[in-house]
Amino acid sequence: MSPSKLGQSMGGIARGIIERKASLDSYYLNPNKCKLCEKIIDVKPDHKVSETKKQKFCSRSCGAIYNNSKKPKKIKIVKVPVQSRLIDISLPIRSFLYKKGSSMVSRINDHARKVIEQTNLPKSCTVCGYTSHVEVHHKIPIRCFDLDTPLEVVNSIYNLVYLCPNHHWEVEHYLINIH
Repeated sequence: MSPSKLGQSMGGIARGIIERKASLDSYYLNPNKCKLCEKIIDVKPDHKVSETKKQKFCSRSCGAIYNNSKKPKKIKIVKVPVQSRLIDISLPIRSFLYKKGSSMVSRINDHARKVIEQTNLPKSCTVCGYTSHVEVHHKIPIRCFDLDTPLEVVNSIYNLVYLCPNHHWEVEHYLINIH
């Protein structure tokens, strides 16, 4: 590198240092103060003074405390589920399948869950023993019963088993047989 270019590059660096010092001096005559703690917001060595002038808080925690006090979290309203009406188990499944509103098949399945939970059966898949999540399965599907069959027969404890989601899907798609 030629001596003249070396001097120019040194001059540019020296000029930058002088301008940064002037900019810092100007900033500290009237510095930004944190909105929360009133502490002077310092210019970090690797930041520009113009970036620091835009800051309103000295740290992220001061910003979070200030903003959370101004805009508190909304209180979540928890909906309490309405208890379903008692189901007359002597009624035929026809009366559950053709009503309007919520799915009556889901009401039959809800009742099946209550029936199997009242027993002392272990809550684990009858095929693999998985216990984290089990579903109630009708050995004889609801669709196979005559519509005049009472609910107590469809949801008989002898027709219900616990299955993990994987085995429940496999049984429903005739990949395995558990009877």
